[in-house]
Amino acid sequence: MKKFLTLFFLLFGFTYLSAAAEDAVLWVDYCDGKKASSGQKISSTGAIELAIKFSAADMAGFSNNEIRRVSVGWPSGNPGGDITVWVRENASGANLAQATTKAASGWQEVTLDAPYPITGEKDVWVGVTYNQSSTRTGYVSLAGETHEDGSYYRVGDGEWESFASLNKGSMAIRMGVGGDYLPKHDLKLSDLSVPRNIYPVGGEVPVSGVITNNATDECVNPIIRASVNGQVVKDFTINATIPFTKAQTFTVEVPTDVVSEPTEGNIQLEVLWADGVEDSKPADNVATTKVDIVTPVRDLTLVGAGAGASVYKFGSAATVYGSIKNSNYVVAKNPQLKFYIGGELVHTYTISATLDYGQLASYTVQVPTTSVKEEGKISIDVELVWADGVEDSTPADNKKTVTGITLSKSLIVRKMVIEEGTGTWCGWCIRGIVGMSEMKKQYPDRFVGIAVHVSDEFENSTYANWIVYDAGVDGFPGCVINRDGTVYDPNYSKMNSYMKSLLNATADAEVVAEGGISGSEVLMKATVTPSADLENRDLKVVFVITEDDVTATQSNYYSGGGSGAMGGFENEASKVTIGLNDVARGIYPSPTGDKTVALPSNLKKGTPYEIGYTVKLSDVKAKKAENLLVSALLLDSKTGQILNADQQPFSDVSGIGTVLAPESEDAPVYNLAGQRINANAKGIVIQNGKKMIRR
Repeated sequence: MKKFLTLFFLLFGFTYLSAAAEDAVLWVDYCDGKKASSGQKISSTGAIELAIKFSAADMAGFSNNEIRRVSVGWPSGNPGGDITVWVRENASGANLAQATTKAASGWQEVTLDAPYPITGEKDVWVGVTYNQSSTRTGYVSLAGETHEDGSYYRVGDGEWESFASLNKGSMAIRMGVGGDYLPKHDLKLSDLSVPRNIYPVGGEVPVSGVITNNATDECVNPIIRASVNGQVVKDFTINATIPFTKAQTFTVEVPTDVVSEPTEGNIQLEVLWADGVEDSKPADNVATTKVDIVTPVRDLTLVGAGAGASVYKFGSAATVYGSIKNSNYVVAKNPQLKFYIGGELVHTYTISATLDYGQLASYTVQVPTTSVKEEGKISIDVELVWADGVEDSTPADNKKTVTGITLSKSLIVRKMVIEEGTGTWCGWCIRGIVGMSEMKKQYPDRFVGIAVHVSDEFENSTYANWIVYDAGVDGFPGCVINRDGTVYDPNYSKMNSYMKSLLNATADAEVVAEGGISGSEVLMKATVTPSADLENRDLKVVFVITEDDVTATQSNYYSGGGSGAMGGFENEASKVTIGLNDVARGIYPSPTGDKTVALPSNLKKGTPYEIGYTVKLSDVKAKKAENLLVSALLLDSKTGQILNADQQPFSDVSGIGTVLAPESEDAPVYNLAGQRINANAKGIVIQNGKKMIRR
């Protein structure tokens, strides 16, 4: 049986020539209102005609109305020149209504010179004629559903042919019907879909679809009636107003409790007018979809559970994080986690989530440890349960134990490390400059700031490549904090909020950094003292050299105050000369370290471990040695995070503050002990930060 037409609508907010403002047309087509971007070729030149056909039976539904407009959808190009759209009662007969205009790309809607009155007694052909000057480009747009009457064409006065055998869709031609006798009540239900094909007995099936208002009446709060295997189960009111020509998407949860045992479920939805008036075309008000309804199985899985840190202050809460998964077809709503210490239930936490099959939810929970009476190592048992108390089908995978947690009365604070991507060319990077400065003032002993310059004169290529490509800072200013896997904006408010979350946090170890210059070398050292026994760890120390008070010309997009106040820079010029702080001069031995800076895998509480590293003085591209600082970052190679850090100014520059100045023949000369000597001295000397031999 030939499928009836797909209807699309458009209510014009403008007029063409004599078209009245009330000229609402009902678009009728076979192409689902779509057009193709690439065209089908016709291998001939000269006059080309394209058409679609509507039978008398099809047209009977539009009796006493008029065909007022024709729309042609061209692909990426158009044939150029004049086109004539027309209406005929015979494919090769006379044009009973027509209009001529210039070809235009996309959907080209044309008002007929005079409308064609619809009697519903004759077949109607709607088409377009154009001249094709080249066979290299295709101007025929085939889209939507392939229909036997939807893709006719002919060359000149030749025989009509059809593209239907290609199964590429129907011609992008639409008939615009207007008049006083358009359908008053005509909804269409289409595009039903479900997320998957299996649901449990007694569960709910989320069914989505589209309601299209094909009538001139406004549709207010239509009703969706749902049936399962022929039994009506529920009516849903869709709280929406759907104007003429518009569509509304919806999702309803269809209960399957009428099914008592596993079976194939035939779900039928029907859209109804809320006012109870019958739809003019009820056949397209109904749509169906099928799912398998199976025996319900409840199966949650505790995917992971870990501790946020190895050491916590005695009496404080320990952070436990991880994720859960729904491993079967019964939807899990607001499941719970139970936490035990020494077999005693100390905390219950509800995960506010609805999990369908295969979905995951993460959690981070502060578990109180006040039940623990002595400092030392503890473990926390985690159990995942259904909120309604029903037993899980596989309870073995609902439990995990978090170990490696130590409660200590001696607190080692965790410092906050900011590695910021910035540049003198970046006018918004003023925000990071102000944010870093304010953090150093507010938290001088807890904050480590590092400005990693990219694409300017201060760039260190190794560090710059890491911050962009590995850390993922692709928008400036941007930063990573303790390398926690997230990119942040380095504004003061954001950084201050993050710092507050660390104020009560303890660290696995204390880190003390030292740096200085000895002769032609820069010496760096870190002393790492664990706050508890650390076992099976992969810890490394990464050293960073930064320089303060580096004169530079910085772009300033906050100039003039149009973007708000920003630490006084709103009162400065768009290019401002300032002393930059925290400028990264080098990171050693690499951004993530190597075996030369690795600590033992097992470390003892209270035992200091020293890591040293040396670089050539000439490799440090800095201006003034007295402005250099060294940072030591304690890196957990398993997680990639910075566990703790320290930053200190160089403790010994040996009186060679200008050794690192820009190269000059008049630059001061130093001996290997870093003492300034006569500019004409012979032997091994240092000038412009480089070692040389003078004879």
